Amino acid sequence: MEYLGQTIELIQKDGGWISVWYHHICTIQIGTFPTANAAWDAATELIQRDLAVRGLLQVIDDWSSDNFITCQEYSLLEDSLVQFVVSV
Repeated sequence: MEYLGQTIELIQKDGGWISVWYHHICTIQIGTFPTANAAWDAATELIQRDLAVRGLLQVIDDWSSDNFITCQEYSLLEDSLVQFVVSV
């Protein structure tokens, strides 16, 4: 299945559902859920967060290149954005 250009596979296993997201960097397996809908929802939320953060990372890359922010500020922003994605 496709969501915002990203491929998701739902697999039924041991009485639950597993989301598999084929990210451009690697394959990500997202938990075990009681229903296919719950597995789908978890994957789509993670994809939404990832796409939003990738867009924001491009903005802070531009800010850094234009010397609007320091390297330390860039690092803090980058870390915060990545933590936002993985906090699901």
